Amino acid sequence: MRIFVALVLSLLGGCFVSEMAWNGKGTPTADLAPCSGDACPAIEWLALEGGTFEMGLTSGQRHSVTLEPFDLMQTEVTVAQYRACMEAGVCVGPTQRPDSSDERSAVEPCLDLPNWARAEATWDHRPVNCIRRHDMERFAVWMNARLPTEAEWEFAATSGGLNRDFPWGNEPITCERVVHHRWEGVGCGSGGPLPVCTHPQGNSEQGVCNLAGNISEMVADAYVATYDDAPTDGSAVLPTEDDDTQEWVVRGENFQTSMVRYDDDTSDNFRVRHRRAGSGNMRWTVGFRLARDVAP
Repeated sequence: MRIFVALVLSLLGGCFVSEMAWNGKGTPTADLAPCSGDACPAIEWLALEGGTFEMGLTSGQRHSVTLEPFDLMQTEVTVAQYRACMEAGVCVGPTQRPDSSDERSAVEPCLDLPNWARAEATWDHRPVNCIRRHDMERFAVWMNARLPTEAEWEFAATSGGLNRDFPWGNEPITCERVVHHRWEGVGCGSGGPLPVCTHPQGNSEQGVCNLAGNISEMVADAYVATYDDAPTDGSAVLPTEDDDTQEWVVRGENFQTSMVRYDDDTSDNFRVRHRRAGSGNMRWTVGFRLARDVAP
């Protein structure tokens, strides 16, 4: 059954959408035609077979989820991929300064120089950031795809539902595996996120890149504090609040997440089952990747 949620939207790049509908995977459908031909940026898709796995970090929250096969982007959405959507007049970047002082402090870097606004070609292959959630969704619809559900993301980050802390296994976090904040500085000394898929030692067994660092990723699910009554079929938890107050699940850590204060290299924050809430507003450290269903 489809659950329809009306979202109040403003003008987006000259295209007005008055209502969106949520399908069972958590992606809005709108009066928006997918891209075609050369207008579509190239995306590397990896086929994940699905299956049953134990989801959740703590014993009280562990629960079995069964997933159908799905495709997942090998990388986070890059600056170049998102720019193609902007050039097509479908997607937009951040343009509105938030009213809340707390919100302003979180997004201030986005108002100065978000990744997608950088002119240097070397930034084309870095993950896009500072994108509002409804623009992530527009990009997904334009690409004839969707945001991955939280269950799909965790399944991918555990290399197909294996009992492990990190995509590569249980070996310690290092700058060879994860782009994060260490003694060398933010982004392992780079000052920000690095081009996607440049740390293959941190990949999952299926070859999915950057699930433990570089940029945090927003997924399809609305945030709830526990997994009580969570779907067991891998579908998304649907929103219950309006667009201004709804919080969403954010997974994975990023170039600013610090290991400096820890005595070892196994911070709970970096474990792939760690989760947190985030608003739908733009964030300097948050990006996204896409998933899509597999035709039966």
